[in-house]
Amino acid sequence: MAAGEICHLLRQRKRGLLLLGEGARRLLPRGASLPKLGEARVIQGDRLDLIAARTLGDPEQYWRVCDAADALDPADLVQPGRTLTIPMPQP
Repeated sequence: MAAGEICHLLRQRKRGLLLLGEGARRLLPRGASLPKLGEARVIQGDRLDLIAARTLGDPEQYWRVCDAADALDPADLVQPGRTLTIPMPQP
């Protein structure tokens, strides 16, 4: 994915929707509205996919952790020592 595409996706996320592909959209939930599974503390070298695999059993569910934190940039969430809300997994 090109840098321009990533910036475009971040702008769309900021407006409350995320473009998934040609014409597909996903409305972003408010983090507080997601059912909470638990919390996870970020350790040095963590990545969201690793946290999702460890807590949700699926690294591709990292976007759920982003949604729970109302994060625009996933990199903002992986600061060592930060506590993340882990939402219930979604099929």
